[in-house]
Amino acid sequence: MNNSLKLLAALAILGCAGTASAQNSATAPGSSNATIVLPITLSEVQDLNFGNIVSTTGGGSVSEYGGSDDYSADPGSDPGTNNRGTIGDCIFDIGGQPGFLVDLNFLSPSFVNNPVPGISGIAWNPIQSNITLDGLGHATYHVHGQLYIQGNASPGAFKFTWTEVANYQ
Repeated sequence: MNNSLKLLAALAILGCAGTASAQNSATAPGSSNATIVLPITLSEVQDLNFGNIVSTTGGGSVSEYGGSDDYSADPGSDPGTNNRGTIGDCIFDIGGQPGFLVDLNFLSPSFVNNPVPGISGIAWNPIQSNITLDGLGHATYHVHGQLYIQGNASPGAFKFTWTEVANYQ
């Protein structure tokens, strides 16, 4: 009987082994997610304005920073406190997805040679090149500048233009 039990036990094990099979495939669910975000908007709300400048024989430069001009490079170009006219940063309004980081760049060069008679160039100085949109998806971006003036520049108004580019980073 002892041998009979051993034989039955062996057959039971073989029978179980015969019904077991190796798993050669598997399945699992997959998913996909996306979030549509607000597009970036960029608009100029104020020009970079150097105000009124007196032409001198030696020429020079005038810097605009935060709403005031610095005539120290060419003190003779200062028309006097009461005659300076409108002075101010270029201001851009940026809109988009709240909390997103935006990279800002100039599309055109930051220095332009001889754009109009009497002006030898202008340099733009952005306050920052990256900005994070606030909780409402807005930010303000300022650009300062320095204007280079040739000696005995002809009187007249001038305007430079450039393209500012904003991209999500």
